[in-house]
Amino acid sequence: MRGVAMLALFGTMVGTAHASGHLQQATTLTLRSAGGRSSLHWSTKIPAPVLPAGSPMGLGATLVIAVQGGETTTIALPSVGWSIDSKGTTYTFKNAKAPAGISQARAALVKAGKALKVMLKTSGITLDEPTQGTVTVALVIGSDVYCSTCTTPLRDEPGRYIARQCAPPTSCPATAEPTPTPMATPGVCGDNTVNQTSEECDGTDPGVCDDLPVPLPFEIVCDVPSSPTPCECCSRSGCLIQLGGSSRCCGGGQCQDTVGVGMVRAGACIPPSCADTSQCNGYDCVGGTCCGQAGEFCGVVGCCPGSETTCNPIPNVGGTYVCCRAGGATCAQPAECCSGSCTAGACD
Repeated sequence: MRGVAMLALFGTMVGTAHASGHLQQATTLTLRSAGGRSSLHWSTKIPAPVLPAGSPMGLGATLVIAVQGGETTTIALPSVGWSIDSKGTTYTFKNAKAPAGISQARAALVKAGKALKVMLKTSGITLDEPTQGTVTVALVIGSDVYCSTCTTPLRDEPGRYIARQCAPPTSCPATAEPTPTPMATPGVCGDNTVNQTSEECDGTDPGVCDDLPVPLPFEIVCDVPSSPTPCECCSRSGCLIQLGGSSRCCGGGQCQDTVGVGMVRAGACIPPSCADTSQCNGYDCVGGTCCGQAGEFCGVVGCCPGSETTCNPIPNVGGTYVCCRAGGATCAQPAECCSGSCTAGACD
């Protein structure tokens, strides 16, 4: 679930030396420009593309377009838009909001042994010359540069450039040399614009946070620059727990299980500290810390002072804990008792 369950930022530094050039035949290279709108589609299959040495999920990527007359543009494909298939053979970039959102790129694909494709909703190339002549495109992922050059297009006129089966170039352009990718360091965000590879969102710019395919019972927002996870998608109230972990809570909060069973279940976001009970999302605030009363789930939260309970595992429910009372203690319902049984107002 992009933007909620397990979005990862690797913050890897990329060296600029020893770049690997992949000289590709352009199966298709199409640029269009009209009415203030422009687009690009580039695909290549020969030679069979290989995966980059570094993952674009950590490094991001850059597309460089260079036209013979000197016009050049660079498009960022940030790391948060990339994913990899279960076989580990295909990297995919998606941005449904293009040319808005996280990039001007709408989609990209690097499939080992099969194909490489990039589609832009805005190319940044005006196509206002009588002809464009030679056009070069290069996709930079870490130290890997995939490039194609077309010199004899099928159509070359103002507003349109169409080329097919362009022979591989002899080298990739110098403008496509890799550049360092910033590390995901707190404080790089806060200008209300997603413009860093480490950002999933930024203040009033939701980035990928509102791209969820299904509605959730809680709001997904952008974590503030001062938080432990700045400019990343998170929730202040609820969270989802599934195999492998939980969705992110804002401000360094942790996800407290409130259901106990199920492959995918709900939880409450528990902040590191609290000023009042309203901040604890269903729990109480005592002494600046969220805590649970008798019968409430615990683990991330402790049991409240004065509740006469301790945090113990629920019988026959592995890994789930509840604030409960020992045998003989007073009870109003079975969930308050560590035995799970309450008889005549006392825990069995």
